[in-house]
Amino acid sequence: MMRLIVVSMVTALAIIFISQQMGGFNAYASESSPYDSGYSQGCDDAGISDPDDRYINQPEKGPAFHTEEFMSGYDNGFESCAQDSSNENCDSSYPDVCIASPPPDLNCDDVPYKNIKVQGNDPHGFDRDSDGIGCES
Repeated sequence: MMRLIVVSMVTALAIIFISQQMGGFNAYASESSPYDSGYSQGCDDAGISDPDDRYINQPEKGPAFHTEEFMSGYDNGFESCAQDSSNENCDSSYPDVCIASPPPDLNCDDVPYKNIKVQGNDPHGFDRDSDGIGCES
């Protein structure tokens, strides 16, 4: 009886391993395509001002760890959402995020961003130490 259990377990593990190697086993329950997942992640990253904090720049998350389809979606999502944040209501002092010019005068607690790239006159005064990064965390 014990031998049968061991043989069954070894067989199951072999099937899982072979299936993974052939790309036929999906360990994640997801209904979205790699392109859609990439697009969503790229769009999320477009709203992060510090490139080091972006998903795609994290260890074991870079382009080498993703399919071409995921990366195509990521690039399109990043580009699309970055363009959305560069509309005419956005102050050019904050090129990586969309923050409207005053009024009202905003404080760091009023915006959802941290480590914002600041260039120019910084009308909201986010970059108190004038190092080019506002709302530092």
